[in-house]
Amino acid sequence: MTTLSLRPGLAVVAILSTFLVAGCSSENAPAGSAVDDIAITEQGSQDETSSVLSSTGEVTVTMAGQSFTFATTLCLITSDDALVGGPGADDESGDPAYLDIDFVKVGSFMTGEVRINLGTDAPLTTTDEFYVAMVGSDHEYQMVIQDDGNGFELQADFRAGTGSPIGPGTVNVSCAV
Repeated sequence: MTTLSLRPGLAVVAILSTFLVAGCSSENAPAGSAVDDIAITEQGSQDETSSVLSSTGEVTVTMAGQSFTFATTLCLITSDDALVGGPGADDESGDPAYLDIDFVKVGSFMTGEVRINLGTDAPLTTTDEFYVAMVGSDHEYQMVIQDDGNGFELQADFRAGTGSPIGPGTVNVSCAV
């Protein structure tokens, strides 16, 4: 089976959107305000989940007696996709980690992954040590999107970068509006 990754395309869209938002909002922003202080919310129909592009938010991940906390630098959630990322650390050891969540709806299922790169807190840095939870029709998971569309809770099985199973984990995403 051939698997295509949508991550590079979605990352480019997110980065370009960030530049577009920064360029447009800086013209209308009050003096002294920073682009990082601006959050944009799209509102669709009542049946559609809203999306939020924000520079603030928090993600917690717990699995097999280990937990991580991340501060999001990118947080986009809609009823059809989710793109979340940011630096963080292991709660117990303080070791740096970087979170990358990338989901897209295919048919009636979300598909994608939650990836925690260990030993780095920088984006687009791949390390040999990481944890990953795959989401899709071939993987068991449970995802509950918050009523306001600004976050979700995901329960899925995690694996180490070596392929060794870690066990079930919970990811809680909360994007600021």
